[in-house]
Amino acid sequence: MTTTETTPSIWRNRDFLWFWGGESVSMIGTQITTFAVPVLAITALGADAGQLSLLRTMEFLPFLFLTLPVGLWVDRHPARPAMIAANLVRGVLIALIAVAGLTGLLHLSWLSIALLLIGTGTVVFDVAYLSYLPTVVTKDQLVDGNSKLSVSYSVSEVAGPGVAGGLVQVLTAPVTLIVDAFSYLFSVFSLRTIRTPDRPPVEADEPRVGLRRQIGEGVAVVGRDPFLRTICLESFTFNFFVQFGETLVTLYALSQLGLSPGLLGLCISVGSVGGLAGAVIAPRVVRRFGFGPSFVAGTAIGCVAPVLVPLAHGSTLTAGALIATSYLLAGFGVTISVIGSVTLRQTVAPPNLLGRVNAVMRLASYAAIPLGSVVTGVVATTVGVRNGLFIGVAGLLLPTLILLFSPVLRLKDPLDAGPEAHNT
Repeated sequence: MTTTETTPSIWRNRDFLWFWGGESVSMIGTQITTFAVPVLAITALGADAGQLSLLRTMEFLPFLFLTLPVGLWVDRHPARPAMIAANLVRGVLIALIAVAGLTGLLHLSWLSIALLLIGTGTVVFDVAYLSYLPTVVTKDQLVDGNSKLSVSYSVSEVAGPGVAGGLVQVLTAPVTLIVDAFSYLFSVFSLRTIRTPDRPPVEADEPRVGLRRQIGEGVAVVGRDPFLRTICLESFTFNFFVQFGETLVTLYALSQLGLSPGLLGLCISVGSVGGLAGAVIAPRVVRRFGFGPSFVAGTAIGCVAPVLVPLAHGSTLTAGALIATSYLLAGFGVTISVIGSVTLRQTVAPPNLLGRVNAVMRLASYAAIPLGSVVTGVVATTVGVRNGLFIGVAGLLLPTLILLFSPVLRLKDPLDAGPEAHNT
């Protein structure tokens, strides 16, 4: 079932504009923190590589252990209060880190605990955020809404590191973190300004059952639905094999190609420009070619582009140009793919299970990251860095093949896969 009615302009959706504006500011602030926290750890605590890795791990751990329970909780409670609480917690903790850095009271153990709690807030916000967007936009506006949020994410990746570097240089890392704390407070203000009532807990009248059973319901929905099952497998395989490039590109570019860290950073940042372009044109591409073909094509571009990295050779300028082109194309394709994946998930998942479905999908994506990183290390040690990159590129053919041999390719509109389509 494909809708033929004219979709109202999302620019007239006041609540979405507040939601989008608050998240745009918060995204830039998050990029600032991503840059400033390691700088603070190095300059204030003299942290080495192992300690920096520990800090990163502490922030990531909540995703592995809390994603599914949080998804269940979000299904039984309104999403917006959870998002507000999560951003308040993150803003306060970041401000406390900044104060500790300014007063000389910062310690590695305290910073580790703070990052663990910040990561917990991020899990709560991210799962609730994915479940909340359909509350403030119509289903016809989901592609456009996700596209605009992706634009903000790409802009934050382009502008965030540069802004952070300038702020740290002028204001120091602790003061820079205070800027991010205010960005979270602005997000809280924007969420409180939204007038659309929160989705009621649709399971409120259902008997309570065990946590394991309710999480199992989310897993079962993903396993039964051909569309959700497809994008879950696509996401897992992509995140698994992309770790070959994420892990090895720095070592390959610096030690074997002779690129400077600055040039490599510039090459990688070009990917954000590609992501911005993909986010901007995604709605037009979907209207022109259809949802399914656009989703598959974006995934294919994002998965094939990394082959340019191990093919890079010659002068540093030539090698850098190939790496930059790879990231540009990959950023473009992956952004279109992510917009398609999130939109399809929000359309297909039953409203009363959306939080659990989002949690299952997110857990599958994040579980692939450490697994892929471990396998990358073993493979690269065995066959070498460049050959390891080629193996990763070969593995990246899988996500595209999964989509090609699935019902996703035939979708003209995401609504054709939704519950309404199955009832006609």
